[in-house]
Amino acid sequence: MAVLHIVSALCLLAACNAIYLTRHTDCGGHGTVHSILLEPCNHEPCDIHLGQTYTARINFTANENSHTATNKCKGEIAGSWVDFPVTPSNACGTGITCPIHKGETYTYTASVTCPTDAPSVRMVGQWSVLDDRGQNMICFNFPLQIVK
Repeated sequence: MAVLHIVSALCLLAACNAIYLTRHTDCGGHGTVHSILLEPCNHEPCDIHLGQTYTARINFTANENSHTATNKCKGEIAGSWVDFPVTPSNACGTGITCPIHKGETYTYTASVTCPTDAPSVRMVGQWSVLDDRGQNMICFNFPLQIVK
């Protein structure tokens, strides 16, 4: 019985380390985003720590066909957009099998590491997946806080 309580407590702790983002807004993608899970994160806006890697699991429906899918992440700092490198930049093979077909639903995972030289600031993050024409397949903005 004690083992069951320990396992339950560990599962609860693990679940508290990720959150489904609810405070996101669409920024013009032609697909439909259903859910966004970000880890590690336990509240919104997420506290993003310098040098730490964050993983997003995104579920969406494609509304256009595309042979490719490219991840992009950036943040608005002091009125300017700064790119954050995403691993992998190619979204194909991370839960998405390319080509992407209109009307199909996909769940994929990608990671981004906060630069070690980023300032401590509350900001807007933007995640997008570009199709083979360079257009936003999905795009959403979300609040975050970079902390040291």
